[in-house]
Amino acid sequence: MHLIFSNPAGWWALLGIPALVIIHILQRKSRQVDITTMFLLEKQDVESRAGRRLERWRSSRLFWLQVLAVLLISWMLSEPRWVENGTMQRVALVLDSSLAMDAFRPQLQKGLDADTATLARGASRTEWLLLESDLTRPPLYRGEDRAALLDALNNWHANLGPHDPAPVLRAARVAVGNDGLIFFVTYHPAPNGPLPVEAHVLAYGHVLDNVGIGAAVAETHDGQGVWRVFVHNYAATPQKRTWWIESGAQKSPAQSVELAPGASTALQGAFPPNATHVVFALSPDDFTLDDRCPLVLPQPKQLALLFRGPDDFAAYLKPITQVIDGIGPTMEGTTPDLLFDLGGNLAFTPQATSRVYFTAQEDSNEAASVHAHPAVEKNSLMDGLNWAGLLYTSLPPLPRRREDITLMWDGSQPLIFLRQLPGQGPVLVLNFDPRHSNLTRLPAFVLLIDRFAEMARMHKAAFARQNFPSGEQLSLVLPHGALGAKLENTPMSGPDAGNPKTTTLSAVVATQSRAPSPPAFFTIKVDDKLWLDGASQFPDPRESDFHDAAAIPLEAKAQVAREEAHSHPDSLTPLWLLTLLGVLLATWRETARNLK
Repeated sequence: MHLIFSNPAGWWALLGIPALVIIHILQRKSRQVDITTMFLLEKQDVESRAGRRLERWRSSRLFWLQVLAVLLISWMLSEPRWVENGTMQRVALVLDSSLAMDAFRPQLQKGLDADTATLARGASRTEWLLLESDLTRPPLYRGEDRAALLDALNNWHANLGPHDPAPVLRAARVAVGNDGLIFFVTYHPAPNGPLPVEAHVLAYGHVLDNVGIGAAVAETHDGQGVWRVFVHNYAATPQKRTWWIESGAQKSPAQSVELAPGASTALQGAFPPNATHVVFALSPDDFTLDDRCPLVLPQPKQLALLFRGPDDFAAYLKPITQVIDGIGPTMEGTTPDLLFDLGGNLAFTPQATSRVYFTAQEDSNEAASVHAHPAVEKNSLMDGLNWAGLLYTSLPPLPRRREDITLMWDGSQPLIFLRQLPGQGPVLVLNFDPRHSNLTRLPAFVLLIDRFAEMARMHKAAFARQNFPSGEQLSLVLPHGALGAKLENTPMSGPDAGNPKTTTLSAVVATQSRAPSPPAFFTIKVDDKLWLDGASQFPDPRESDFHDAAAIPLEAKAQVAREEAHSHPDSLTPLWLLTLLGVLLATWRETARNLK
């Protein structure tokens, strides 16, 4: 059993003690009285004739009675309670995995040290659960050792952009039960109102004047690598920064950029000769994660293209495929990566091949061309595409599977759908003959084929060089029979900046790996063969905006309710009240005696 105070503010009443000391050493100016009898001087006390001034403090029963009264009042105002032995509470702390948390790491460590000490008073034992709001990661700590909890916190690093913490908060509620406390530890108020499952917000942020890299791209134009970077001022005041480019040991001369409040500017330049890796750097501020951006010159996976069908079919679609980057003809005796097929066997597609399938029309006079009245389904392949001008010839519907994803309806029948079966490559099915349509004149079709080609590129097992947002799923495709992989990266900021890290991954884990966080150049080698050469970049410019950052302290109401559930009030309170009454009576009596 240990003692806690439900209202620590009651101890402010102790300030009455120095006030009593000051009162007792202040003397009033004595009143001057003219007398004619000299013998009265023998009985006159020494008086102060210089007005109000400090005198030597003298101990008295009246003073000590008043001090005792102040102590009793302070004790009762602080509401002492005795925590019962054997009581247990469960507390879950869900850490916001947003990369912006890195700006407030010192405040987070200091604040949680103090707040967990306060929470621990609520019961004789506390079971802690420390989680990240990244649902893919395991708990950081679970147990009753608060020191071990703080050690796990000190070794934690955020790794995501904006995300929804609700799934982890719900999982925390299941873990701690209906009576447990859940705190979402972040740097700003909850953006969408109250948190689910009765979670409380603990925030350790404050407004920062930040300038950061909002977006960055690298591409090749006419054989020359080019980088483009957007720099944004998130502060409410004008800001000035310097920037430069690093490539290996080389560093370009620093240049300055001035930005008005909320303004952005675009900067661009060429990769140095024979360079495939550069770093765009800003002079550092209070938030450094968005001040350095690694960039690699992309090298996409090369797609082998094949047409299967009549000569006029290939001639009809070849102009469309020429706008796709990184594509070439299939070498004889090899398997194509992207197959355009007219009227072949729809039932089977090789695993290594992505296929665009059209239904063949035997008789061109079978039906007249009609305007399509498409009903387009929501899908990443169809987003933003306009099919209103499509002309085609109606054909009998194709046999469907339950797994098919319809992309466009023609009345009650699927006109375009996507088929992805285990052990086979993805198939984009268009149930009409392109030779008897105006398909190639529609920008929507060109964009659809380009998006499907990117799907085919992701499906292919081959080397690539690419830029990724930090924390993004890499969707790595390993060669058949791969035994394992190694992830190597060197963080550009944070406590591990400049220290190379190597992580050994199993083949299964490698396919689910994410781009490293914080931003860094990284490589993945599969069975000692370079398979991915990448750069992870700051994931989302919203993470650089600290205008709403604020500190939200531990909610007193939740803590008081927890303390009351596991403790009982001081049973001697009536005695203290009677004692206080006796002290006040004694003080009155002593004062009356001194006035005589």
